[in-house]
Amino acid sequence: MAFRGEECALRLIENGFWAFYSTETARDMLLRRNPRVINILTNADLFQLSKLFSDLDFRQGFGENAFLARESMSVRFFISDYPVDKAVNIPGIVDLEKEALRKAARHELFSIHSFFYNIQRDVFHDLLDSYAQLKSGEIEF
Repeated sequence: MAFRGEECALRLIENGFWAFYSTETARDMLLRRNPRVINILTNADLFQLSKLFSDLDFRQGFGENAFLARESMSVRFFISDYPVDKAVNIPGIVDLEKEALRKAARHELFSIHSFFYNIQRDVFHDLLDSYAQLKSGEIEF
């Protein structure tokens, strides 16, 4: 059975963490392109990630916090540094998630990378209104 990128996001969600496709992964999905790499923004820390993925790698000189190479797909994990409770079943967590996403989006060098996709809710998040800029031609891919 071939590895699918969403398996990593689903494993995080099943274990009580949130997982969003981020940066060029969400952008490519929004533009209906096949992502070359899977970028996941999560609230799991490195210890929790290493418990969930035994073959996790930590590469020097790369922007991600952890890396996973599976067959023809690479998964890069980015840990949200927004100080939220790790439990996801508390009232108001959607607002906390949006604040974490907004902070992550503001740190992106290019606004074309400020999209997020929630696999659990099947919804895109565009907290900087970059899609309107993309459609109007203000920013180009």
